[in-house]
This record gives sequence, structure tokens and C-alpha cells, in this order.
Amino acid sequence: MPRFRVTACVLMVAAIQGLPAAPPAPPEELSLPVRLRAEMTIVDAVVDPRTGAGREGVGDMLGMTTRRKPTTPMVQFPTESAVVSITIRRWTLDDEQEALRAANESGGLAAVLKAMKKLPTLGDVHVNAGRVPIRAAATWMTEHTQRVLLVCSSRLVTTNPDPFSQSSRALDILELSLPHGERYGTGSLVTATKVEFEKPGLLSPVAFAIDSATQPLSHVERQPAESH
Repeated sequence: MPRFRVTACVLMVAAIQGLPAAPPAPPEELSLPVRLRAEMTIVDAVVDPRTGAGREGVGDMLGMTTRRKPTTPMVQFPTESAVVSITIRRWTLDDEQEALRAANESGGLAAVLKAMKKLPTLGDVHVNAGRVPIRAAATWMTEHTQRVLLVCSSRLVTTNPDPFSQSSRALDILELSLPHGERYGTGSLVTATKVEFEKPGLLSPVAFAIDSATQPLSHVERQPAESH
């Protein structure tokens, strides 16, 4: 190969290597109302991974029984999964968030749940054949993702034979992460017995229900808008 071609190739490779990395995909902020779909893996743990203390397994999930292995001396890996469909119609307003914050300061989680009953339903979470209302919702943007936090006052994963029953002691918090420019996101579900309010994100769990485990969500994706 002639010398000038070799030189040109070397210069071209050097130029390419010296180029700055491609800019991140532009944010694709959710426009309301929005429909999301995800897959939830149901973790049935015999040991609480946060404390190491023994406890009963997760149990029934909207009429769906997980398999338990109480002789296994460690956190059980997922045994079942469920499809989660989410509809968000709007986000929590500032005055609604302030009402929940004031309730938490005055009476803890029981007061928060009571205050939530007075607020409009912001959407729904469907798990298999069951449906629970969204009582609080918030979103915020980071450099690489859009974060979404949803709060339900009815338990999605519980040992209670009536998973739709209201509880004065716990609420479910769904947190989703949707990377910019990617089809799928991830998420998690936790059941909190104590929360604190902060921005961004509306609220965060401080203490967790003993009969719960963190349930991971995968393949979180946007769904087509509902036709009318």
C-alpha cells in the first residue's frame, strides 16, 4: 500500500478516536395520561434481607400463591412473576403534597393514609386481575433518566387474605426509572410502615413492613395511548 494511503488511514483512525462521545439521547418526558407496562418478579423471602431476621414469606399476591421453602436459610430467589399495568392520569399537586406532609408530621403513616382517602385517585395499578388506585404520584428528571414514584394505600404483595383491604400501618411505593432513549426501564416495589417527605420524589420509605420484601420490576415500557 502506498505510503500516503497508510498515513491517511492512521490520521483518520486518530481523528475518529479523538472525537467526543455521542451526546446522550434527549429526554422523552412522559406526557399525561400515560400507560406503562412492567414485569414484576415476586420474591418470597424467609429472611428479611434488610435485617437478617427470620420471618414468614410474602404469601398471596392478589390471589396468586407463591411457593415457600421455609427450610432454606437464606433469601429465596423469585418463584413467580406477574404483569403490572399502570395508568397515570396526573401528578400530585403542591397543595396535595403539603397536606400529606402535614399529616405525616402530625400523625405518622396512619394520618397519611387517612389524608390520602380525601385526595383524588391519580391513576391505577393493575396486577394480573387485580386493581388498586394510585393515591400519590411524582416525577423528576435526571441527566439520564426520568424517575417516577407512585404510592398505593392498598397492598399489592401481602400475606393478608384480602390484599385490597386498607391498612393503617403500611402503604406500597412503586419507584420506576425510565432511561432516556431506551425502550425498557426498571423499578421496584416496597411496602413502608414509616415514610419521610422530600423533593424530588414526594416521599421515601424509612421503615419496611415485616411481611414484605422488595419486589423488582423489569421491562418497564410505555404503552400506546388508549383509543377513545
